[in-house]
Amino acid sequence: MHRGRSRTTKRYVHVGGVGTLVGVLLPMLVAAGCGDDDATTGGGGADEGADGSVVGDGGGRDAARVVDAGPDVVDASAADANEDAEPGDAGPDVREGANIAFATSRTVRGDFGGLGAGDAICNEEAADAGLPGTYVAYLSTSTVDAIDRIAGSRGWVRPDGKPFADRPEDIAEGRIIYPLVRTARNVEAFAFGHHFTGSNVMGRKAIGRTCDDWTSTTGDASGGSFGSSIAFSGGTGVRCADPQWLACLGVGKTFALPAPPQTQGRLAFVTKGDFTPGGGLAAADALCQAEATAAGRTGTFRALLAADGATAASRFSTAGLPWVRADGLALAETAEAFLTKPQYDLPILYSADGLTRFDSSRDYWRGAPAPFTPGTSESTCASWTTTTGNGTGGWGVDRVGWGNVPTPCDQPLGLVCLQE
Repeated sequence: MHRGRSRTTKRYVHVGGVGTLVGVLLPMLVAAGCGDDDATTGGGGADEGADGSVVGDGGGRDAARVVDAGPDVVDASAADANEDAEPGDAGPDVREGANIAFATSRTVRGDFGGLGAGDAICNEEAADAGLPGTYVAYLSTSTVDAIDRIAGSRGWVRPDGKPFADRPEDIAEGRIIYPLVRTARNVEAFAFGHHFTGSNVMGRKAIGRTCDDWTSTTGDASGGSFGSSIAFSGGTGVRCADPQWLACLGVGKTFALPAPPQTQGRLAFVTKGDFTPGGGLAAADALCQAEATAAGRTGTFRALLAADGATAASRFSTAGLPWVRADGLALAETAEAFLTKPQYDLPILYSADGLTRFDSSRDYWRGAPAPFTPGTSESTCASWTTTTGNGTGGWGVDRVGWGNVPTPCDQPLGLVCLQE
């Protein structure tokens, strides 16, 4: 598993009421710059269509931080024009009003020269891509907090026009909408890539973990994960000597992000209960169906698991509606895109009832390193019939990728469940 990861007791707090989002973070982890192992919960509920599909109501967003449930950051024509945008052509929609955020295309070691040098890298890459505005590197030092570097600004979108976060406190508290997996030239970045931050999960300085304020390749630093929500600001241990990316955020604009549009689709969710191999795929499917039924969901639900000689994708039809979370946001544009790409647009995050929002502490069984890769007897714990050996799991459902983590077959983990 990745550096800096620790195992703690999972805590999933259940909060009633749509539109409420409560961050649950251990103060001692925040102070230490760790904090990669708790869950946040809140209303992410959505209504069901007559056919059992999910029709979102925006419940996954904090109502106090959303202006209205109107159109996306871009209008329909701009969105269509930007859908196939070439690198360097992010489209006019994000160049007016909102700040732009992106991942650098180059990596640096811990001695890249300090905040000024990091800012220079961000502004150079933005200029090369034709992006307007002024940018800062999302970094802390021994005297500066990364989150304070963006204070006074509001409303960030990625170069593809998708909303990243509304307010600085949303970034600090893990309320990221679309993960920052785009470079300035609108090229998809690696979801499991790390970026230097020198910060804890709240964007505050992590003492002794800033590579001597970005002048040294000695020791360890705190890093964030591009494909994560709660772990974006920090909490992951990275080496100062190893190349990492930087996260660049535009500053100087205040733009209240509208709520992202909801999509009708088939429900995808993360189980609250754990699955321990031994009962086969039938037992895994039974857990998915039980939690969906308890949440009042109709239809048939199965576990997104590979089997010996079979892919996880083969268990589902890609001919239907796309899969959406309980808050109504689509995990990918189409069902086929979700099951044929190594990373997807949004982390799954929510339980079937939409009341529990998990983060990186919620690990899950997979059985293969990608949905389109067949499992083996070893990677699937003999098609989930044995507790002997090591199978393949994934870490943190708050990330937009599968992960590939050897996990003891007697380990109870969560499941990702999809509606047929």
